[in-house]
Amino acid sequence: MTWRLLGVIALAALAGLAGQGPAADAGRTPVKVVYEAWWDRHAPSGKIGWAHHRSVEETVDGVTLIRTTQRGAIKYIRSGDPYSEEDSNWSLERSDGTVVELGYRSALGKTQFLTVRGRPGSGAILLRVLGADGESSVYSAEKPWADDALGLYAQERFLEGRRLDPGNTFSYRFFQGSLNECVSTTITVLGPQKTLVRGVERELIAARQTFQKELYYDPITLYIDPLTGQTVKTEEDSATFGKVVQELVPRDVALAAYAGDVKDVEAPIEIDKPLSFRRGPPRELRVRVQHSSDDDLATLFPQDSRQRLLGVTEEGVELKLLARADPEAEPPAQPPPGPEFLASNFYIRSDDEQVIKHAREAVADTTAPRRQMRLIRQWVRRKVKGDYEVPFATADEVARTLEGDCTEMGVLAAAMGRAVGIPTRVAFGLVYDPENPGFGGHLWTEAFVEGRWEIFDATGVVHQLGAAYLKIGDYSMKDMLGPDEAVAVRRAFAGRMKVTVLEAK
Repeated sequence: MTWRLLGVIALAALAGLAGQGPAADAGRTPVKVVYEAWWDRHAPSGKIGWAHHRSVEETVDGVTLIRTTQRGAIKYIRSGDPYSEEDSNWSLERSDGTVVELGYRSALGKTQFLTVRGRPGSGAILLRVLGADGESSVYSAEKPWADDALGLYAQERFLEGRRLDPGNTFSYRFFQGSLNECVSTTITVLGPQKTLVRGVERELIAARQTFQKELYYDPITLYIDPLTGQTVKTEEDSATFGKVVQELVPRDVALAAYAGDVKDVEAPIEIDKPLSFRRGPPRELRVRVQHSSDDDLATLFPQDSRQRLLGVTEEGVELKLLARADPEAEPPAQPPPGPEFLASNFYIRSDDEQVIKHAREAVADTTAPRRQMRLIRQWVRRKVKGDYEVPFATADEVARTLEGDCTEMGVLAAAMGRAVGIPTRVAFGLVYDPENPGFGGHLWTEAFVEGRWEIFDATGVVHQLGAAYLKIGDYSMKDMLGPDEAVAVRRAFAGRMKVTVLEAK
């Protein structure tokens, strides 16, 4: 499983994200540090990382501004392999919190990073993806902007001086880098509560941080110092680890060495009983899906001739899953896909020279599209070394390193298909894991051949499971800079999901 759903660790005030922001600008004079905090991150079985937030007041062309950098690191065992990652985000803002400039840096591959920089305008922000020199643009995308969105420093100090009486609520908007959009959050004061902070019991003000429903983010519990208004501890439910706790600590504690041996949840979607594969994979399943935080599951899973909604009850939704599409339910032909399914984009780099070279090598003299995609699928499976240390690399990077897991194999196969003129997309879904009974996230490639979309999973996983997988959504990846922009996938992994097998054939 490669889909990185680590949970949102206090997005507004505690987004532990390594890097230093842009290079120094002409006319900029650092003045003083106005805020600094170090955080320790723990899962139930041990430490998983740290975060550092630092705000510096500086003068830029005679104007006093505040530059905030949030850095962080995480290290754990991901699907059985060691995994580590460092990221950062930063903002430059005026004294009232108005954002002048912002950016972030996150890992895509082992040595590939997504470095983004943007200057907001009225109602829009142009995000530039920077090259290795940190200045040149290699890709850009325009996104909507909220003029009242707060910078990172204003978010850090948002609760200072406010009356933290039970029931009081406070809201603001901010730019969330992983989504590349401005979002809103609300903090509701719960009241005084005793809790352990670094092993010592303290009475703090508990508050619940929630986000707009369409983000499908789980709530976060904040523990606030009543004297300073500063958050000193957070608790968040994570699909990857269970409950993640973040505490304010001294620098040496945050940076203390740790083993990084905490294991992720390999099959985060619970199943009532294991499926039997003794006589081969199931040809047909009837399942009930329950979700702790989604009240409209009927719209979560797309319907087609293989996956069909049977009904909605108080207990959840019932679905019929087939190993293969039902010929009687299959339409004679599907409408041809739009041009974005053939075009090169940030993740599916079908115009890259190495991608084109690999595609030509894979298909050789074959001209039939279905046969071409089968050869591409086989080539990717044979050539790409499975590696869970790669977060979500672009197709051109995978074409050079030939490393990655399902996401890398999926985007490379999609890019190679487009390189030979076949419309492709990537699909996200849940696949059954017989070794760790339950469902986990997966990505595969789909191609439009002979009037229909068909699956060409380079990992081979989907083709081995029969009916034991659920599709959540598919994307051309047009204009997407981050995988978290796939709304349906965030929605599926928010809260807790359970799959009950009602009938298996």
